[in-house]
Amino acid sequence: MQQGAVVAGIVLYQKALMRGTSYIEMLSEDEGALKGVVSLDKKKLSISGSIEGRFCRGERTSRMYRDLPFWDISDVGDGLYAELLHAPMPLLIWKSALDVMRVIREPASPKEIYNILLRVREDARQSADSLYWRASYVALELYVLQSLGFGLNIHSCAVTNEKENLFYISPKTGAAVVEKVGAPYADKLLPYPDLFAKIIRKNVCSASDSEFFQALDVTGFFLKRYVKRSLVREQIFVWREMNL
Repeated sequence: MQQGAVVAGIVLYQKALMRGTSYIEMLSEDEGALKGVVSLDKKKLSISGSIEGRFCRGERTSRMYRDLPFWDISDVGDGLYAELLHAPMPLLIWKSALDVMRVIREPASPKEIYNILLRVREDARQSADSLYWRASYVALELYVLQSLGFGLNIHSCAVTNEKENLFYISPKTGAAVVEKVGAPYADKLLPYPDLFAKIIRKNVCSASDSEFFQALDVTGFFLKRYVKRSLVREQIFVWREMNL
C-alpha cells in the first residue's frame, strides 16, 4: 500500500502506544486485514474514548513506526457501545466478533468476511427486536474456521452423503455424520448443533439460548486448536454462568 492510499474499514483492535499514538488492526472491505499506527486528534474528529469497533477512513502517510505505516485518520464513524449499553449479551457478541476476526491474517475473500462482520453488527444493533445475532455470530465463527483451513463439513454425512438428520461431528476431521454411522463411536464424537442446520437452510434465522451455546461449544473446540491466546468469546460463557 503506497503513500496516500486510502485506508477504510472497521477497527478490530486498538492499543495505546506513546505520545497520543495507537496501534490498530483494521478489517478493510477491499484490502482485508491491515495493521498500522494512528495519531488521533479527538477534537478534530469529534470522538471520545476508543475507536475500536468503529468505521474509520484515512490515508497512509510517509511516516513509519518501526515496520508499521502511519495512517492519518480523517473520519471516524459511530460505535455500537452506546446503543448496546442495556443489551449486555449483544454487546459482548460484537466485541467477540471483532476479536475473533483478528485470528484471520489473509482472508481469501475480504469483501465476504467484511459483510459477515457487518451482519453481526447489524443484528446486534437490532437485538431488541430480534434474536438473529446468535446465528450471525455462529456463522462468523464457522467462516473463520474455514479461513484457517479447517472448514467444518457440516452440509452432509461424510460416509453416506445424506444431508438430513446429521447427528455427530468428528473432533478430528470436523466432518458430520448421521446417527447410524456415528452411534458406535458416540462417546468420541461431538454433537451436531441444530443451529448449524438452520444456518445452512436460511440466510437469516433466530436461535434459542440452548442452540446458541451448543454451537459455540463445537466451534470453540476447533478454534482452541489454532488460537493460543485468550479470546473474548470465553466471556460469553462466564456471562451465561452468572445469569443462570
